[in-house]
Amino acid sequence: EEGADAATVKKAYRKLVLKYHPDKHPEGEREQCEDRIREINNAYETLSNPTKREQYDVQRKAKARRAAGVLPTNITISPRMAIAKEFMIQPFGFPSHFTRYAGFGPGSQLFVHSRESAKQSGANIAFHDFFQSARFTLWWLPEVNNMCRLRAAANQALNVAHNLQEVGQEANTILHNQPVPQATSYICETSKIYEGCFRFQAAHYPGHYLAYSKPNQFRLIPVVEESDDVVCDFILLNYETMWKYMTIEEVLTPVITDYQLVEKCGVFLDDLIKNDSVRTYFAQVRGEELWDLEGWEMFFGAHFDTFAYDKSTRRVRLLTPAEQLDKRLTACRDAKAVADVIAQAGSELGELPLSSLLRLAGTLVDFAPTAGDISAMVSVTAGKKKVVGMIPKALGVLETAGTLKINVVLQAFRASQALTADFTTSDDQRKKDDCFLNLAKSIKTLLEAGSTFPVSLLYPFFALPTLAAEGKLLFTQCEKDLAVLDAPELVEHFHKAVAANAHGFAEAAGPHIVASIDKFPAEKQGELLVACAAYDGCRKAAVEKIVATKDIPIEFLGKFLLAVANKTIEEDDLCSVVALVAASKVTRMDPETIVGLIVLATKKQPVAPILEKCIKAANDLLAGWSMDTTAKVVLACVASPAARAISGDLFETAAEVLEPSLGNLSIPQLIKVILAYSKLGDATKKFLEAAAKEAVQRVSEIPPAQLVLVLQSVVALGAQSDVCLSLVEFLTTRWQEKLKADKEPDGDEVTKQRLAMERNWRLEPDHMAKLLGIVASNGMTGPIVDNFVATYGKEVDRKVSRLSDASLASLETSFATPELAKWSGTAELLVRVKRAKERAARSKSRSRSRRRSKGREEKKESNGRDRPDRSRDDRRRSRSRRRGRSRSRDRRR
Repeated sequence: EEGADAATVKKAYRKLVLKYHPDKHPEGEREQCEDRIREINNAYETLSNPTKREQYDVQRKAKARRAAGVLPTNITISPRMAIAKEFMIQPFGFPSHFTRYAGFGPGSQLFVHSRESAKQSGANIAFHDFFQSARFTLWWLPEVNNMCRLRAAANQALNVAHNLQEVGQEANTILHNQPVPQATSYICETSKIYEGCFRFQAAHYPGHYLAYSKPNQFRLIPVVEESDDVVCDFILLNYETMWKYMTIEEVLTPVITDYQLVEKCGVFLDDLIKNDSVRTYFAQVRGEELWDLEGWEMFFGAHFDTFAYDKSTRRVRLLTPAEQLDKRLTACRDAKAVADVIAQAGSELGELPLSSLLRLAGTLVDFAPTAGDISAMVSVTAGKKKVVGMIPKALGVLETAGTLKINVVLQAFRASQALTADFTTSDDQRKKDDCFLNLAKSIKTLLEAGSTFPVSLLYPFFALPTLAAEGKLLFTQCEKDLAVLDAPELVEHFHKAVAANAHGFAEAAGPHIVASIDKFPAEKQGELLVACAAYDGCRKAAVEKIVATKDIPIEFLGKFLLAVANKTIEEDDLCSVVALVAASKVTRMDPETIVGLIVLATKKQPVAPILEKCIKAANDLLAGWSMDTTAKVVLACVASPAARAISGDLFETAAEVLEPSLGNLSIPQLIKVILAYSKLGDATKKFLEAAAKEAVQRVSEIPPAQLVLVLQSVVALGAQSDVCLSLVEFLTTRWQEKLKADKEPDGDEVTKQRLAMERNWRLEPDHMAKLLGIVASNGMTGPIVDNFVATYGKEVDRKVSRLSDASLASLETSFATPELAKWSGTAELLVRVKRAKERAARSKSRSRSRRRSKGREEKKESNGRDRPDRSRDDRRRSRSRRRGRSRSRDRRR
């Protein structure tokens, strides 16, 4: 309303506060009302402060004249005469905003902030500090009329500089300690649009002006049409008037803080009104009488996010930083806003109650990022990390107060699990581990204090580090509860513990399971006994039970033997279980169990009696097994001489099963099969040749290091076989392509991807030496081999310093053969190999010398510690020996 006086403004303010106060609206409208109240408070602060109201009216009228086409009357005024010595830069149309520098050193950026936006951006600094960084001065230059440097008045060695690189572009502004003319010189001129405003044009870049760009940027931009988002016109306010911009909130905050040091429950309103700082502010800044009771209550009600006012006692209290932060977080409408507030928060975040942290966790976990919104994803992830770190601290507060409950810890655990679900880096994993370790300690504290609660509540905590180690404590606290449970419920708890790796709990519960095993059907008995076999406390009882029980399903006997064989168990008990398996029909066991038993029988002597029976069962069942299991059993039998001697039929059967399906084998499976059958001689040579040909067809899929093993295996078919020569040719061609790709420049996207694939194909120098050794030891010859030797001989020659001792020895042997000796670079390579071996020998000698020297020094130090005056005794004995030798010589003469 045009010309509204102070009373009218106050009346309108009270009416709007009553209308939009959040307490008068339902929960769904509360956030909007809180935002509306903040806007009303800001507007009232401007209109009720005479200085701010004056600036607001001046700018409003200037805009009206501009809209009416009326030109400013002060265009010809001299900036040197009109601008105060020290001033504040206020963008036109924003009477509460000021340009300020973020620091007082070189490189500090410049921003445009209001007091409110500075708080929201994390720069919640005191009133004086805020305006100290908004204080500027001008250094006038003689070169051109009104040319100047804009300086930070707090440190006049720093000039406002821009980093413009190209005409027509925008540039950031910083404080610079070097007066570079191109970057720090500006022409100050009066605005041709708004009355009382000034502009700063870059002296060396005509048409480029300093400007305020929303939300808080202070930049150099090319001249543009004036808009609501970009402002080039500034009001330069005398710095001495900065006290007029203090808000009543900034006056009351230190006063109430001082009172709260004595009375934590706050200050009486009557005492607050009598305070000299408050009275002076109203008299000199606001120019009005102190408010009446209704006015104060209205003010505190509108500033509910800063003050807590009790009408019954007429006491007012300043909310703690944590309470203020909690209110700001409550007002946030989405996860991105919550994450931004958390990022700006300081130590007050750690003072939030657990209930608030759990609410924040729910908001952050429910965040659903939109495609390409990387900024929001980064902010929310950072917020999650901060909240996870605060949850254990909040639990500690409850624990200290004696109000910690199991259901509260359970909520904290679930929230922590959700927050850390996408943690990937090692640093994140450390934070996650620390959080869960503290959660486990909280549960342990409750258990040690004798708290009782249903076992089902403990399921989520079974895997926590401390509880997993303290499983017996956990079990003891719940034993009464478990004692009254039916056997199926007891087994449910046991399975939950096993699945969560809570071995302490499972170990304690195991004996109870074995004792009640007869209550379950036979199949369930087998499953439970296999699970109990993993734990020392109940393993012997489980063995006795499975030996005594006649109707345990056969498939569980093999699994039980696998479970106990590699644990601590008496040999007699192990032999008893082996005898059970030997007397059973192994063919009724699953393939994985049979393969496991074969491997076990080749490694443990007490289990050896079942080896032949298991191999025969595998041979009978092989046709129905998967390719992977078939390959595993062949490898297991080949690896043991004892198994290999009785597996002839198995190898032939496996070859018949695998040959039609070689194309369906994965590369790792195919390589395993080739490695296994290369050791079996002529009986399965036909199958080996078929597998090798399949490997040649898919050679580009085989990893380079694995090709060494494949070539080493297929030489069993003959050094000059087509398969061997094909592999050698491929190795040569592929390495030559890699060398060519390393030199070729990147082209289009397709070429770039092709080159990347070729460059990533690599062999280590030791692998190359191994390949050359395979060629030499098997007498491979011909043009293909000559090309291979020349290609890899050069590479080994170039990388000889990276070879191991074994590879160096292998090269000496390989290049002594006729096939490799004829290569033109053989002599030079052997010289380098010899030098490398000598260097390695010297290095080892020095290492041994250093170790011996270190040992002597340690021994000397040890002896010195035992006898501090040993050196003096040594000198005495030496002198005595010299005198004795001298007397002996005299007697001889």
